[in-house]
Amino acid sequence: MRAVSQMARTGNELPGRDGSEILLDIARRLSRGGPPARDSADAGRLLFVLIMLEATIRALTAGRGVRSMKELMTMDGETLQKTAADCAEELPGAGLEHPFGPEWEVYKVRGKVFMLMTQVTGEPMVILKSAPDEAAALRHEHVEITPGYHMNKKHWITLEGGNTIDETLVKELVTDSYRLVVSGLAKSQQPVDPHTYGRRV
Repeated sequence: MRAVSQMARTGNELPGRDGSEILLDIARRLSRGGPPARDSADAGRLLFVLIMLEATIRALTAGRGVRSMKELMTMDGETLQKTAADCAEELPGAGLEHPFGPEWEVYKVRGKVFMLMTQVTGEPMVILKSAPDEAAALRHEHVEITPGYHMNKKHWITLEGGNTIDETLVKELVTDSYRLVVSGLAKSQQPVDPHTYGRRV
């Protein structure tokens, strides 16, 4: 074990498998109800990976002025809005307007709103269209998702920064909102097929 700790301090790597392979192997064994390590060599590799993981996390949190792992994993409001905006700008036929003044960013497709962003409450938020059942489930699962601000509470949701949402979820919800709005357009006006666009095969 002292040799493993010395390797971690000097930055040397253990021979054989890399850290991702070791962690994947451990996850497989745990999922089958087995022990995390098969023998002392595996235990040493596991310790090494955990030491390096902790060092990496400490370096990341120090560099970003983050005080905890929870804070590191949290998507703040500004990141939320940037992620949503970057996704919206890539959607066919989508465009940004400011019909309510500079405090509101409104994304439309063929003149129909599918996303709004603002900080009028003091916190960055993203407002999206959502199917009623899906909206209810999202509000139940994520404390950062609430009924649509100044919108129909049944058909719209509001996203704020927090630690139960991530980039993948934000992009999915933006695309879902876009598809819902596109599906309400006349077929000749639809820039994409809302039944297939952006869906996983």
